[in-house]
Amino acid sequence: MLSTNLKIHALVFGLGILIPFSTFAQDKKKKEIPAPERLELKTTDNVNLICTYFGGTNEKETVPIILLHDIGGSRNELIPFAEVLQKSFGYAVIVPDLRGHGESKTTVTNQPIDVSKFRKEEYATFNEDISCCFRYLRDEANNKGKANIDSLVIVSAGSICINAVAWTLQDYSYPPIRGKKQGQFVKGLVMLSPRKSIKGFSIVSLLKLPLFSGKGAVPIPLIVAMGGSDRKIIADGKSIHKSLSRTRPKVDDIADQAERLKKQTLFFMEFSNFSGTEIVRSINKTNFHNILADFVRLKVEANSDDHPWVDYTKKE
Repeated sequence: MLSTNLKIHALVFGLGILIPFSTFAQDKKKKEIPAPERLELKTTDNVNLICTYFGGTNEKETVPIILLHDIGGSRNELIPFAEVLQKSFGYAVIVPDLRGHGESKTTVTNQPIDVSKFRKEEYATFNEDISCCFRYLRDEANNKGKANIDSLVIVSAGSICINAVAWTLQDYSYPPIRGKKQGQFVKGLVMLSPRKSIKGFSIVSLLKLPLFSGKGAVPIPLIVAMGGSDRKIIADGKSIHKSLSRTRPKVDDIADQAERLKKQTLFFMEFSNFSGTEIVRSINKTNFHNILADFVRLKVEANSDDHPWVDYTKKE
């Protein structure tokens, strides 16, 4: 059962305000859908990163998405959701087994990776897994005209939301070189049951920076979705949303719905029975595929004129 808060947002996101989703999905079905690919990538710190990639169907207008499971999970729990996003909306989706999980449990020299022994510094290395996925999307999808890396969306779960936030801040820290962008590729972020910290690796101070707080900058569009029965997880999600809502632009007083959606950058939804990746694994009950697609359409694709496709191939 959905909370009252989610019912309100379902009216905004799940019913296709501007374009009926039934029509949108039918258009995608007419296009050839690439078969999923198993990828064996290597991170800069020599981890064998195993991923599944679902190619997009909209060429240079394709929105690329990185799906990240929580600590203790694997890409297998997100692959069905990735397939829906590809087949229904034409997105290009990469789903990694993060280091120490699934099939990504060794380095290139066959050294085992034991997540149970990770300390604060090692939790930060998940950022490099995100970078590895980004480089694949940039070099093998964007630069070949099969996606627009400047429309990147990241969906993360649990403690890995800390890494998604940290990586996004890093992405926005790179200045242009000779007029060409080196960062600012992320255009939307989704956090499923985000946690505030793990062994000292914390999201709290990161959310106070302008890109997330909205103080002195236009904040990045963000969904916070949570639920379930774990009180600590629920408390973390609500605390994160409360912190962000204090400083982001207020839109509740805007009467016109279209104008309100245009200016709204923070969306919160609470599910009664689902937490973390369960939210996207139970889309027949949560409708989260349509919620995400509306978020992408209204907050990313609607601004595509501001971030047209660019070839980022390095010149020799």
